[in-house]
This record gives sequence, C-alpha cells and structure tokens, in this order.
Amino acid sequence: MSRNEIVSEHESVNRMYQLVSELGITNIADRYRTQEKGRCPYCMKGLSCQLCSMGPCRIGNGKEYGACGIDAAGMVVRNFVHLNMLGTEAYTYHAIEAAKTLKATGEGKSPFEIKEPEKLRWFADQLGIEGDSTEALAVKVAEFIISDLSSHEPSKLVLTFAPKKRKELWQKLGLIPDGVFQELLNPEKWGS
Repeated sequence: MSRNEIVSEHESVNRMYQLVSELGITNIADRYRTQEKGRCPYCMKGLSCQLCSMGPCRIGNGKEYGACGIDAAGMVVRNFVHLNMLGTEAYTYHAIEAAKTLKATGEGKSPFEIKEPEKLRWFADQLGIEGDSTEALAVKVAEFIISDLSSHEPSKLVLTFAPKKRKELWQKLGLIPDGVFQELLNPEKWGS
C-alpha cells in the first residue's frame, strides 16, 4: 500500500496513515493487507464457525449445515452479530470507562492529569461544549459522551465525526444510529 493511498473515507484517518507510514510505525491498514493472502475463503464469506467444541464447521459444497444444524444464512448472521456486536460492546465499555476517568480527572478525583488541554479544547469545540477551565471542560465533555452513548436520539458524536458521505447515505437509508447502548440493547430498533 503506498503512503498516498486512501485507506478510509475519513480524511483524518488517511492523514494519520500517511504520518505513521512515514515514521515506519506499524498500523492497522498495513497489517490487514499482509493478512489478505492467508485468509480462509470460508471465513471471508462468514461460512466458518468455531463457536462450539463440535467445530470448526464450514459450509460449502456438500456441507449445507453445521454440526448444530445451522444453515449458511444463519451462520453468516451469527458470525456477524457475534464479531461485530460483541466488539462494539467491548469498545463501548472502554469508551464509558475513559469518559468516567476524564470526569474524575476534571473533578480532581483521579491520579491523572490532562497534559494536552488543547486537544480536549478542540474536541469540546467540535461538540459545541464550552468551559472556563480545563477541568470544567473535562467534566462537561465526559458527561456529554456518557449521555450520548446512552441516548435514545441520533448520536451527536456520529453526526459530528462521521464522514459527510457516510452520513448522507445513512440519512437516505434511515440508518442514523442512536446512542450505542440503544443500538445494542433495544430489540425494537432491530425490526424497524
């Protein structure tokens, strides 16, 4: 992958890719590319399952069902949900914990300090959050994040930071997500 190649729809990701490439730092785009030749064709289609001790099962020619009886469509959906929703849940937990730590730091209740307040101020500006001191800003930003991740309304974080083309497509399809907890835990949303 050349240093000028586009690796994301998000321009900031492309700039960061160029920077880390120039510095010779390992990165996800290059690591992903090195894995491509070794990928299993069943796994690439979502037709391989290793979730129980009867596996691994692969659905293909002459093998229409896994040992448990699941068919190709069920296996693909189960793999998608298992890999993506559980990953999202884990990252959401990390985001909430980071926001709690930021809030505690702003309140002087943690052993940490905010070493680059200009980055916090930039982030707050993007979200339309104002604060007099770095500490007050940290608390407001943390509360905003915790609230947005739990919101029943379209995610302000998504609307602020998602690439313009992606937001346009999501709006066209009626897919602007609410707070991530609602997306993960509210089954009513899944059927709409």
